[in-house]
Amino acid sequence: LHYGSPGHEKISRGGGIIELIAETIINKGKISANGFENGSGGSIKIRCKKFINKGEIEAIGDDKGGDGRIAIYCEEYRRGAQQFCKEI
Repeated sequence: LHYGSPGHEKISRGGGIIELIAETIINKGKISANGFENGSGGSIKIRCKKFINKGEIEAIGDDKGGDGRIAIYCEEYRRGAQQFCKEI
């Protein structure tokens, strides 16, 4: 996992690091590690047995900053009404 890099502006910020580890994770909102003012996106790692995602997950770079990385490791993944199964 890595922080996003800041841009050249004094107020620029790179995205942060988010690591979630649990038996079950339900996302109904927004998980974000975005950059700010030309900063690059950070990184998000999600590890669980069951992940239900009804929200958003982002690690986006702002304007000139590159995008970050997102990794999801789970046995059962649901997005809305869809269900996907994958072994870790």
